[in-house]
Amino acid sequence: MKHNRRMYWIIALGVLVGILAASEPTWTRYVPPDHLDFSYDSSWSGRALTPEESTSVSNAISNIRTPPPDSIRYVNAAGSTVTVSCSTLAALLQGQLNNGTMQAETLNEDYAGGEYWDEINISDDVLEDAEATGNTDYLEELLVHEATHKGQPNNLPEAETEIPAYAAELAYKDSNGLDSTDADYRNVRDKLREYRRIYAYDQLKRMLESSWLTRWVIRYLPKDPPENWNLAAFQLGDTQEQLYDLGPLEITDMLTWENYFGNDRSLILIMGANRDGGCHWTGYQFENGQILEPAPWWQMPLPPGFYSMAYSPAMECYFVVDTLTKTIMYVPDFNGDKLPDGPMMMWANSMQFPQIEDMLSVTPTSHPVHGYGLLVNDCDAHYSRWIPAYDVRPFLVDADGVIGAETAFPCARYELVNIQPRIVEPWPWAGDSYCTIFGTWQHPIEVWRTDPTGEIMLQPLGVVFLMDDIQADIELMEPLLAGDFIIAFDPVSGKRLRRPYEVKDPTPREVTIRYDTDSDMITLDWQDVAGASAYRLEVSFDGELWEDPGFVTETSDFSMPLQHVDRMLFRVIAMR
Repeated sequence: MKHNRRMYWIIALGVLVGILAASEPTWTRYVPPDHLDFSYDSSWSGRALTPEESTSVSNAISNIRTPPPDSIRYVNAAGSTVTVSCSTLAALLQGQLNNGTMQAETLNEDYAGGEYWDEINISDDVLEDAEATGNTDYLEELLVHEATHKGQPNNLPEAETEIPAYAAELAYKDSNGLDSTDADYRNVRDKLREYRRIYAYDQLKRMLESSWLTRWVIRYLPKDPPENWNLAAFQLGDTQEQLYDLGPLEITDMLTWENYFGNDRSLILIMGANRDGGCHWTGYQFENGQILEPAPWWQMPLPPGFYSMAYSPAMECYFVVDTLTKTIMYVPDFNGDKLPDGPMMMWANSMQFPQIEDMLSVTPTSHPVHGYGLLVNDCDAHYSRWIPAYDVRPFLVDADGVIGAETAFPCARYELVNIQPRIVEPWPWAGDSYCTIFGTWQHPIEVWRTDPTGEIMLQPLGVVFLMDDIQADIELMEPLLAGDFIIAFDPVSGKRLRRPYEVKDPTPREVTIRYDTDSDMITLDWQDVAGASAYRLEVSFDGELWEDPGFVTETSDFSMPLQHVDRMLFRVIAMR
């Protein structure tokens, strides 16, 4: 008999179902922050999917779920064969779409490695192609890639996370009948090969750098001498890239300035070694897949060792990394034309700051405490967003305004990222008086009760200020009820997920018991409880005094020999 929502189910042989008590929460009092002036690169931002885009994504997920294929098989970084169900990938993606952590545009400001940095941002070119043609093949492949990333630890090297993602994507392409006649197939295949090469040698090597312009993907193809390197351009659906032979020029970095010349004519800047001697910094005009004459349009010879470049709109200059002399050079752009205008000056070196000895690239950005400066990366050019969240890197600051860094601060990657707040594991259950949130460092994060759509904020339940980390427990003003809808909200940035989290009742339901006369065994089973990591069985002979005999299972069933006693009660407790 079920007496009320908190009572247990009493069934055959007196099975009684219970609830594990919540752990004690911690409480951090809200402290109003100083004004924060985040100035992240706008290319790291996403936007909400339109209804039409959501429909395209939903159709793509449905196609992934529907055989063929029913599964894909690929080889991971360690050389092990992995088989994954397409329905499993589809379920992960559907959950991501449902909770609002899937957005449009090319990069994501929230990603820095780890299971909670799980925004999926989809190129709007891919979405536009799917919507216009009704063909979701490319969108499905991209989603398979992203679903493979989910759940990866945040302490893995970049190659170990990207190899399975690209391998899964390529396996899915194979299953759909695509082959090397498709330009995007070759792009994914070549990136997988390059990541495997990086993993095999266990060191950072040149990456296959890609840059998205409107309707075009530009990438460079490294070759072993004496073959020449190429710039390659293609659009989705192309059977062949349009190639441009770079002659003696090699590439270690590339930037694109879209519509630089007007009329859809863009500027491509590349940097790297020149086999005729030294290094080069070279610019090309690009239009409709073609490199235009004169080619190169602009060029600057450089000494050996110049490896990567980063442009700072705030300071109107380039910062160039010389990996030979371990130096960061300041290169002014006086007239704002995105080309060097003045002499290079040393901005920092490893003699001054030994902690930048391993640098490969820099990211100009603003730190909420230290102000504007350079994050120094030990990963390849323009890949700072792949540094794991808790990795600490030097952040260099020019405090006195005279050209050159004076101070280096240790900086965790999460300090520079504006995070879309969310409620995270352990998932809240009915009766809990706290929940765990993930959000922007140095911001207050609030938890609100909402309507089922998440559009109407009904009642504030608690707030925490993220002073020491980007994850914390929030003490709630009242216990949660089953069926409550709650959402995390950042009042400084205005960020929140599109859909709320529904609070679950942790009581195991539909508990049954079976007796096998042949084996003299009894088996209890019950419905899974969302968020439960295990279940504990307790026993009683009178319904008053309960004992823990140490019966714990990670599945929703448990078997044991029948105890020949007059009366025995069981209680099943969900655990997190």
